[in-house]
Amino acid sequence: MVAWIVDDTGFVKKGKHSVGVVRQYCGQVGKQENCQVAVSLSLTTEEASLPIAWRLYLPKEWAEDPERREKTGVPRELSFQTKPQIALEQIRKAVEEGVPVAPVLADAAYGDDTKFREGISELKLPYTVGVRGPTTVWPPGKAPLPAKPGKMGRPAKYLRRNKNHQPVRPSNWQNHCRPGNGKR
Repeated sequence: MVAWIVDDTGFVKKGKHSVGVVRQYCGQVGKQENCQVAVSLSLTTEEASLPIAWRLYLPKEWAEDPERREKTGVPRELSFQTKPQIALEQIRKAVEEGVPVAPVLADAAYGDDTKFREGISELKLPYTVGVRGPTTVWPPGKAPLPAKPGKMGRPAKYLRRNKNHQPVRPSNWQNHCRPGNGKR
């Protein structure tokens, strides 16, 4: 096994009656278009790639429209999930089923999602994901400061940072993680 690849595929649609069709980014045409999108998890070897999980993304507009859902037969138990949430569910299931572990690869549509990256880390899987310029991450061994204890009322829940304790942009990673510069 070389890698587990997370991706999504768009299917251009002219109408709006097929399940999940909304105007959204469609990789097939490289822009916003009326389409359905399916999230997939594929296994790759040196010779081939095989999808092992495939699920239609149900946009919020569809998930929150009971009349539309009933008309098209969308099961009641199916609720809205983001594409990264769907992908993480697929990865968890692959781990549970004992699929041979390999690094998880994904583009920035998934890599920008902190909970997606944290979920992969919790599963102790190696990963390489794209992130967009403004996305920040904590360098290895660093994490947000714990929530400041409150004096009264509800306990504090927001993690903190300060002037000397900040996440970094991956584009500046080398400046923050280079041995010998005191910023490990």
